[in-house]
Amino acid sequence: INRFLFALFAFITGVTIAPLIGIVAATPGGVAILTKALLATGFMFSATALIGWTTRRDLSGMRGFLLMALIGMIVVGVIGIFVPWSNNFELIFSGIGVIIFSAFTMYDFQKLKHYPEDRYIDAALNLYLDIFNLFLYILRLLMALNRR
Repeated sequence: INRFLFALFAFITGVTIAPLIGIVAATPGGVAILTKALLATGFMFSATALIGWTTRRDLSGMRGFLLMALIGMIVVGVIGIFVPWSNNFELIFSGIGVIIFSAFTMYDFQKLKHYPEDRYIDAALNLYLDIFNLFLYILRLLMALNRR
């Protein structure tokens, strides 16, 4: 059942991001932005995963900071639904999101070394969310840069 729920979750997130990708692709220069976002996401995810996997520093202390930063991003994002913000604020917000999810990737990859084998779905879900959110924030950052 865990595999089914994970596949269902991946399907739902794919369905929710598809309209955004379609909208970005339809804008002038949108395909180039999507390509850059995909390449940047692949690079950032790979680099931070490698750092998380190989570092000797214990990253478990980042957990509290990352959770608070994530809650802060969610709160600011909800406020942003009701209060429009400037392009400069979008750049800052997106940049912070890239930093946070890069840090989550490092943290989760280091944590992966200590996961019990029967919890591989949990580990896969964490990494999936890291790469998904990293892509979204890189895409937002590139779109904001394109509007300048």
